[in-house]
Amino acid sequence: MVSLRGLTRGVRRAARGASRTARRVGRQAERQARGVARSARGVAKVAARSEKAFAAAVKKASKDPVIRTALKAGAKVAKQANIIRAAQVLAQNGASLRESVRLASTVASFVPGIGTGVSAALGAAEAVASGKKLSDVVLAAARNAIPGGAASQAAFDFANGLAHGEKIGTAALKSARAHLPGGRAAQAAFDAGLAIGKGKSLQAAAAEAVGRVLPASPYVATAVGFAKSVASGAKIQDAALSAAGNQLLSRVEKKGIDIAKVARGKQKPPLPK
Repeated sequence: MVSLRGLTRGVRRAARGASRTARRVGRQAERQARGVARSARGVAKVAARSEKAFAAAVKKASKDPVIRTALKAGAKVAKQANIIRAAQVLAQNGASLRESVRLASTVASFVPGIGTGVSAALGAAEAVASGKKLSDVVLAAARNAIPGGAASQAAFDFANGLAHGEKIGTAALKSARAHLPGGRAAQAAFDAGLAIGKGKSLQAAAAEAVGRVLPASPYVATAVGFAKSVASGAKIQDAALSAAGNQLLSRVEKKGIDIAKVARGKQKPPLPK
């Protein structure tokens, strides 16, 4: 039988052990925070230097699967030098090296002046693919988040199926979208389903290339949030990014810089030589 004194000693030892563990966890958290802060300062410092220095830093980090995949994706729509130039602007405004390259490549894929539609949805697929893993559970949650009832959900399913099926041209997708019953609500659901379906395919391709699904980006919206925003009338470009992503682009835009234009070589920002 355990005595009261023995029980008290046991409680005290457990309390001391818990206290030591808490202090150890606290010290680890502080070290990690300092490491993150040093990394952020290091990236900002490199970004404040010449374009050549920043490009060299990106090249040095190109073994990172996120950076490698982002540069490969960006190369489909823009020159790599322009993607890196846009990434440098984002890094100067607080993005990490990895996320600056990923966000620059994503924004480059958005076609200007489209708003909602097939081309914008295909561009948003790059962003959606950079979010959390698009499992069937997530897909179902995004589908259920679509307002508009059965017609909108059917449009979502139709577009999602096209994104996973045989290769189909943009013109054919636009035609399919234009002839949907259900009006603008169904078309918005179609756009969301197309972007998420294409994003899932891109995630699978990335996983096959690097052996795993890439980590989520803090600048990209969740699939459910994206579907809700698009179906509620938001521009696909805005819906594809998280609040943090849109805030970052907003800070840059206030300085007169359009990251999408920089990434596509349509604008040259004032960077150090």
